[in-house]
Amino acid sequence: VYEINGPFFFGVADKFLRELGTLEQYPRTLILKMDRVPFIDATGYSAPHRLYSICRRHHTRLILSGTGERTMGTLERYGFPELIGPEACVASLDEALQLAGSDPQR
Repeated sequence: VYEINGPFFFGVADKFLRELGTLEQYPRTLILKMDRVPFIDATGYSAPHRLYSICRRHHTRLILSGTGERTMGTLERYGFPELIGPEACVASLDEALQLAGSDPQR
């Protein structure tokens, strides 16, 4: 579980992607907890797509948790929920953990 607090802009996204790149072993599931992200600005919207590409390359399931209406609206404009699967966008961390626990690859 990785929690983002505050606006999701390029600097935050780039830092997160760099940290992810330092992992020796990628997890089976990555939950991005976004309930404290008020918005994604124009420079940050590409980060979720880059993150998805990284996760896909490493066979990691990506789940978004607690994405607010404004943030989800931005992600929807760029087709992100359809990319990861709308079922992978859940309202709460509890739902995300439950979904991660139902991972058929476990």
